[in-house]
Amino acid sequence: MIKKTLIYTLLVVIFLVAASLTLVYLYQDKIIQLFVQEANKHLKTEVQVGKISLSLFDKFPHLAIKFDKLRIAGAVKSDKRPMATAEKLYGTFDLRDLWAGRYIVSSLYLEDAEVLLLVDKEGNENFDIFQRVARSAGEAREDAGFDLNKILLNNVNVRYERGNDKNESYELLAKKITARFSTQAGSMDITLAGEILSRQILVDRHAYFKNKLIKIDSQLRYRIAARELTIQPSILTINQGDFTVQGQWKNLKKSHLDLAVRSNHTDAQTLLSLLPEETARKLKGYQSKGELFFNGTVKGYVSNGATPRIEVRFGCKNATLIHPKSGKHIASVFLTGAYTNGRLQNLNTSSLNLNNISGSLDGRPFSGDFALLNFKNPMLIFKLKGAAEVGSLLAFYPIDKIERAQGEIALQVNFEGKISDLKAERLMQYVHTSGEISVKNLQFKIRDVDLLFDAFNGNFQFQRSDLRVNNFSGRAGNSDFLLTGYFKNIMAYLLLKEEDLGIEANVQSRLLDFDELLTTQNSTTTQRNQVRVSEPYRFHLSPRLSLDLNCRIDRLHFRRFNARHLRGQLDLNDQVAQISDFALQTAGGSIDLDAKVSGRQSNRTIVEARANFDQIAVDSTFYMFENFQQTFIQDRNLKGKLSSDVHTFMVFDEYLNLLTPMLKADIQASITDGELNNFAPMQKLSVFLRRRELANIRFSELKNDIHIENRTVSIPEMEIQSSVSNISIFGTHTFDQVMDYHLRFPLSNLARPDKDEKFGTVAQPERGRGNLLLAIKGNSDSFKITYDVKEVGKKISEDLQLKKGGLKNIFKKKEPPAKETEEEKQEEEKEEEYFDFH
Repeated sequence: MIKKTLIYTLLVVIFLVAASLTLVYLYQDKIIQLFVQEANKHLKTEVQVGKISLSLFDKFPHLAIKFDKLRIAGAVKSDKRPMATAEKLYGTFDLRDLWAGRYIVSSLYLEDAEVLLLVDKEGNENFDIFQRVARSAGEAREDAGFDLNKILLNNVNVRYERGNDKNESYELLAKKITARFSTQAGSMDITLAGEILSRQILVDRHAYFKNKLIKIDSQLRYRIAARELTIQPSILTINQGDFTVQGQWKNLKKSHLDLAVRSNHTDAQTLLSLLPEETARKLKGYQSKGELFFNGTVKGYVSNGATPRIEVRFGCKNATLIHPKSGKHIASVFLTGAYTNGRLQNLNTSSLNLNNISGSLDGRPFSGDFALLNFKNPMLIFKLKGAAEVGSLLAFYPIDKIERAQGEIALQVNFEGKISDLKAERLMQYVHTSGEISVKNLQFKIRDVDLLFDAFNGNFQFQRSDLRVNNFSGRAGNSDFLLTGYFKNIMAYLLLKEEDLGIEANVQSRLLDFDELLTTQNSTTTQRNQVRVSEPYRFHLSPRLSLDLNCRIDRLHFRRFNARHLRGQLDLNDQVAQISDFALQTAGGSIDLDAKVSGRQSNRTIVEARANFDQIAVDSTFYMFENFQQTFIQDRNLKGKLSSDVHTFMVFDEYLNLLTPMLKADIQASITDGELNNFAPMQKLSVFLRRRELANIRFSELKNDIHIENRTVSIPEMEIQSSVSNISIFGTHTFDQVMDYHLRFPLSNLARPDKDEKFGTVAQPERGRGNLLLAIKGNSDSFKITYDVKEVGKKISEDLQLKKGGLKNIFKKKEPPAKETEEEKQEEEKEEEYFDFH
């Protein structure tokens, strides 16, 4: 019996399927034609379709008419974008209606679609695409048409734009939404259920609800003639929070909203979703326990530039806020907050208030109040009081640039003022700041900086927008400081991005190690190990910083430069630093310095300085300045005490490398008690001079005016009275180590070993008293010492012109010489002392 029943059932199914297929085949063209006609009857915009077909199996047991590559134009002619595009659209028929000869579409399926809902600045809607076909009461049901009781949206992206201003838009993705409809007496009841992904809600350039999954269960009623939508109490679930939404939207001549949103059970993550994206991103991941609440209303007109009245109240009672990674939490949190756009529903009357804020972090309490009034010209009022262990505070609210920290901070701060009044000319009259901050044993490590900042202690007192600093001390690596003075305009600097900070203070330090202070360390990780790479320091004068510092520094270290007992004034303004009345001790002597340092040019630092050197050790000077980037003469070759007046113009790159083509300097130098040791050019003079003292030449004093320009050191002629000989020298030496020196030695120093010297001392004949002229040319690695033919010729020419009578008297008639006086004889002997050997 059962077997027969199964066979009969199978035969009936086969018959029905065959009949349905036959019906589809026989009436396919008619069904498609009727559907298109009915659609054209209800639509007033152009519809383009790639392909239309019928399917019995796609939406079985219903017959489906399928549209591929659908495009529906919008009703706003000025906007050429389509109102909707879809990969697939299905309209389904009940087979029973088809057997009865009725072609009624009962369901629509929209899949993989993009929908744009636009209201232009004149209030025209691109989605006003349906013809309004009135049906009289008691009118019989048509045999063809739409009688929708269900619409299913699958992966449909809906974007709403108002006006031409892209600052306001809404974008939602209907992942899977089912809408059911029932109509009666000119109204339509709609039920929505499913999941929506909120792409973003953009209002006044601020993004809200970005990428938030929302579950919706809503009951709506739409009165067609009045264009009025009523939202019955509906549930929206966002994260773990449930919100009840109800109200009304009317759209006759003007759109009018009257909505209320309430949630008595939500969490921190849900409330953060209501904040702008840039704010919510900073607080992402925080969790909460306890009672959090939120409710708000939106009421008023929203079209033609009008803004409805918005009132929002929120807060928490005895809540706990938890950082997800560290587990650090703020307990016993109480807060009541309110936002309103005010009586005029604009930025001028908008305000945000956070009242009765309280809580504790690791048992240390804090309290405060906060108010932001007038969003157009903001007035900021806040009070904050509390204490915290810095490590705990950093664990609860990490700062990316700070790797770790510890120490104590306590504060009590009151502030009241308009943001626009945080200007120098208005601060004293309109901004009021009071209170103080204390830090004790503060230590912190900045990420990627190989320095430990330690032992920070101090007290700071607010005076309007300034901060008085009392005995603020600390260490940064090997360096230390003690500062007393003022941080000027500190509140504006902290609250606004482009405001300046001024520091007027007395600064003391036992040691400043600029090698540490200017160097950063970066870490890069390879697959097998970690490699630390040292990044060169960069020097930059901030345009937002001004300084007025009276400095007393016991020791300063930078590269090879070491100095002690530095005293002076440092002023910085508009990226130009003035160093005045600066004195220091280094290399066994002292330096007085006045300088101007300009950092206005990008990646360039310009220094103009005047300095007086007194009794500075020459070898130490060469060593400290790294032998001035040359190898020809170095610190091991020179000794003596340098005294000089220097006026120099220098340009450095951002790494403090000297750009030598731009260097200019005038140097009035004097070296006393000097020595020239193992200097290669002097060793080569042994060809001309027999003295063994060439390896160690001593001189009592050397004076000259030296000029540096175009990467060339120009040395005017000067005489050196040394232990070897009285030497006259002048010439040039380039920064590429190309030399052109000219030397003059008295012939009395010219001596060669006698072949009979091995048998004893050889009597030397009396020699003339002329000069030997030599030239040193080449570079520091390859140079030659030769007779200075050019200078010899020049000297002969000069002597001939200066000689009594000169060439012009050769052909004159000779007269008996007059009797010479003793003084004239001595003068003549002096002239004969020089003989230019060439």
